Amino acid sequence: MLRIISLLSLFIFLVINIYHYNVSYEVIKLEKNNYIIENEILDEKHHQTQLKTEWAIITSPKNLEKLASKYSKSLKLKPISGNQILINSKNRDEVN
Repeated sequence: MLRIISLLSLFIFLVINIYHYNVSYEVIKLEKNNYIIENEILDEKHHQTQLKTEWAIITSPKNLEKLASKYSKSLKLKPISGNQILINSKNRDEVN
């Protein structure tokens, strides 16, 4: 009887150790994946900040004024009047 209990205890011990090893390995793998994903998120946030900065520079009034004066002849740009804004907003309301 004592021999059966000893063998059963040994078997349970081995099963628990194998399970523990598998769980530990899985945790290590998940931590590596988490580290990689966190770095990708930081890279994306940095990229978004760069894009926001570029957008702020591109759409700055000085830059837009410079581009408008540079391309006004080739694009035949003219200042808009208040009526054009009202007409466009009415057309947009009709579409929606």
